[in-house]
Amino acid sequence: MKDSQSREEACYQILQSCKENFSHLERWPTYFDRRFFEFLSYSELFPVSNLGNVLELGCGIGFQSALLSTMSESVVATDLPDENMSTHSPGKIRLQSLLTGLGIENVSHEFCSAESLPFEDNSFDMVFSSHVLEHIPDFESAMKEIYRVLKPNGFLFCVIPSSFDKPYAFLNHYLNLISLIPKYIVNKLSSVKSDDNSKSSSDDKLKKNISNRSIHYYLIPPPHGEARSFFSEFKLWTPTNWKRRITKEINVSLISQSTTQYLPFLPLFGFLNPRLGVKLHSYTRKFERRTGKLKIFQFLGINLVLIYKK
Repeated sequence: MKDSQSREEACYQILQSCKENFSHLERWPTYFDRRFFEFLSYSELFPVSNLGNVLELGCGIGFQSALLSTMSESVVATDLPDENMSTHSPGKIRLQSLLTGLGIENVSHEFCSAESLPFEDNSFDMVFSSHVLEHIPDFESAMKEIYRVLKPNGFLFCVIPSSFDKPYAFLNHYLNLISLIPKYIVNKLSSVKSDDNSKSSSDDKLKKNISNRSIHYYLIPPPHGEARSFFSEFKLWTPTNWKRRITKEINVSLISQSTTQYLPFLPLFGFLNPRLGVKLHSYTRKFERRTGKLKIFQFLGINLVLIYKK
């Protein structure tokens, strides 16, 4: 097994390859960079150096699965097969493109939901999920499935949003709405000058996004995950509620609780200047991770990292 420095170098090589060859797969600007620095902070919290056989739930395009491969015997990357904005699933074409293009031998993929995992009991040494649990419709069934496929003494490593993420979501919601106004005006003026039959699809799409919304949408951001409302998420995403929901149906022991992000660079600059936000986070992330076990910083964190042992 590689030491921590060589593992970080291997992760960096994957990052560079993705940026050079797969930038068209990025979910948003600086996606690879942001997820890379986030993952480094997670990896420093891993309870063992060799993760063994790992299952990643909700792998997206598979970037973090590729990073996990540098410290695992094998990784199975799972997500839903179809592209779906409501579940934040990118679809199998993007996942297959990245993993096949990287050519990493110890990563495979499977298309399934967390509520019905097509694996035998006691199959994995770790189940890893990053910003996935909040999107699962049948949370209790997913927890039972995770528990079933975990080996005895295996680890559940989950990164989930915290309540303090919601004020930033509120701010970014209004910034996004404001940014649509000049785009809409420009598209509207362009369509007036052009022939009615030659209106662009982007103009039609933008008008649909703006006009087909209720007034409620403009006043209050929609929920990010499966909760009923923005305010329901604020209530549900406290550390106490997350821990209660996770352990309600399964017998696991909490071995670590922390946050890896509480300084406001990523949430504030994520919309205004994502590159600057990621750059600042690359300098501050170790400080955030080392102090993230303190309760005051967990309260201020935009994420929560919970590690359980079966």
